[in-house]
Amino acid sequence: MENQQEQEYEYEYLGLMQIGYLLDKKAEELEEENYDGNEEIIVKTYEEASEICGYWAHGLALYYENQHYIIPFIEKQYLITIEHSDNVKPILNFADFYKNEKCSSKMIEYLELAIEKYQDSEAMIQLAAFYSTSDLHDYVKEYYFMAIERCKSVPMKKQFLEQRKLFWNENIKLIKYIDDYNWEKDNDIYRKLLSNGRTDDRINIYNNKIRLFTKLNNIMECGICYEIELNIDLKCGHCVCCNCYIITNDDPCPFCRIK
Repeated sequence: MENQQEQEYEYEYLGLMQIGYLLDKKAEELEEENYDGNEEIIVKTYEEASEICGYWAHGLALYYENQHYIIPFIEKQYLITIEHSDNVKPILNFADFYKNEKCSSKMIEYLELAIEKYQDSEAMIQLAAFYSTSDLHDYVKEYYFMAIERCKSVPMKKQFLEQRKLFWNENIKLIKYIDDYNWEKDNDIYRKLLSNGRTDDRINIYNNKIRLFTKLNNIMECGICYEIELNIDLKCGHCVCCNCYIITNDDPCPFCRIK
């Protein structure tokens, strides 16, 4: 009798999950149609899915994020999803949300959660890359080698660093750390970092500047850090060292304020 009840409960649960899945897909289709006036229907459909199971709140979180809803609305849906999910994806997306919001402490919190709960190699590389831009050598090394070891036992996901790409400067800095300290390179993670670099225009521009200004022997004192190193030009024409370029290129020029 007890086994029969358990089986009936399992069938009921699977049936509800299927209904939630269908509602979630219906909301995605409505998004793709992009008709004016669809917003209320989309939100209502996502809400119906999440009422069936909190896991489907993930769709609503992503919708709110894409539509630039206020942060508490987005946070609430992500937290509901994480509570009801046995998948790392919502945690990584939540961390990525905070990364785009420039909330580093919360980003780190959820990347560390992804590592703690799922030993997720993408979260490890995201942290290694983040710490590389702050020149926190020990953390960069710890998370890079942690990710390598993880990928030896669990193959790297096909979508590794695809949906949640590194910022261009993070990609450059992490590769520079690996090259400068001669860390292990014969692995899929390093190859993926190089591949990302070949498809990102900002990284290609940076590498082309390095080649050009190396030929010109443009060694001078950097106007920001005062180190005497190779200098390359910002968009406005002012020159800074390569490290300061990585840090400042997305911001207005520190000398003339042109962006």
